[in-house]
Amino acid sequence: MALLRQRSIVFDGTVKLHELPFIEVEHGDILAKTVFVYVGQIERNIMNHNITPPGRIILGASGVVKAIETSGSNTSVAGRYITISPLSRHGILAYNVNGLLADYVSVKPEYVFEESLNANPYTAVKPFIAHGIELGVESEGVTLIVGCNITAFSTALFTGRSNGEPILYCRDSTRLAQYLGLNIVSHVSNIPSRINTLVLTEPGAHIYYRLLKELTPQKIVISPLSFTTWIPINNRLEKTVITYKNTIRNTNPGATDSILHELSRFVKIIEIGDIEKTIGLLPPKELGSIIVLK
Repeated sequence: MALLRQRSIVFDGTVKLHELPFIEVEHGDILAKTVFVYVGQIERNIMNHNITPPGRIILGASGVVKAIETSGSNTSVAGRYITISPLSRHGILAYNVNGLLADYVSVKPEYVFEESLNANPYTAVKPFIAHGIELGVESEGVTLIVGCNITAFSTALFTGRSNGEPILYCRDSTRLAQYLGLNIVSHVSNIPSRINTLVLTEPGAHIYYRLLKELTPQKIVISPLSFTTWIPINNRLEKTVITYKNTIRNTNPGATDSILHELSRFVKIIEIGDIEKTIGLLPPKELGSIIVLK
């Protein structure tokens, strides 16, 4: 066990600075110094009260950390930069597992997305983009993607390049979608009656209920980041295939890098000298920001 003092940005109904007297590192976990933190769709949904964490939680759903040591057998990660994914079998970072907006973090190996010898701020968003591509791989034909987040945009861009026909359903970021040449609708009445695939990337049970009253997709692809625990299925949807993508893996590195390059210009990089200044940057707007902790 390692003991260090640390400061963190927590949400317990409001966002505030919280100072902990120590950080516990369980056996096998990685003790690391936070370098870059991406704040985006998860933090925005928490702060807009679209989802409610089960208790006080440290924010920061993905990012890059520099490994200090590990209490397990894998000592090779020490000194390396590690990109952290928001999702593993242990839960979702910044929701039911503490996130990365802290001076130091203890990370379970299952959250490691990739390792490198160098650090690039934009790497902090790669897990969300890779997940969007995973959702896009499952999509077929005319695909309605619910959400205006970086995952949804990644799914739409990948689907469009894979001979699919993506349509984004959201009320925000319409200018960005148009700039990227994506089809976007903000009202159910404007959605084509023939939708082959429905992709869920944002919380919103009432939206899904309304959509599935009107649509009969052949396939529904669900991201855990949609925090969807139930889907209102009726008799018309008996033959609908439901796919739940509960992992984040970089299955198509070339596509991930390409879409990262395209979307990175819309993600702000903000350097701060004091982690407390993060509070003024929340909730994140549009595709979010990458916080550089100096």
